Amino acid sequence: RDVYKRQLRMSSFQILDNQLLAHSDLCWENHAEFREKCDELISLGFDEIILDLTNVTFIFSAYMGTIGQLLGRTAGSGQRLTIRVSENLFWLFEMAGFEKMINIEVVSA
Repeated sequence: RDVYKRQLRMSSFQILDNQLLAHSDLCWENHAEFREKCDELISLGFDEIILDLTNVTFIFSAYMGTIGQLLGRTAGSGQRLTIRVSENLFWLFEMAGFEKMINIEVVSA
């Protein structure tokens, strides 16, 4: 239990240049932090924003809505959105129809 609580206190996300790196699964407990980091990344003004989800094995459904909102915001400001995912999660973005709207890079395990 203590280890779980410590993990929640540690940041699950890191901004590195034009990328938002997810260091763990996208669970409900970290959703607010994810939204804040997305806002911060957009405000930096890069032409392309990359969500690197290659370390993610689970995505809580609320994140899909947030990613959809992020797509709308980046498109509205002239930015491009790229999502980097593992082969194991690509199906989720495919089912949501994102592969038709967002540049998705699939990374081999």
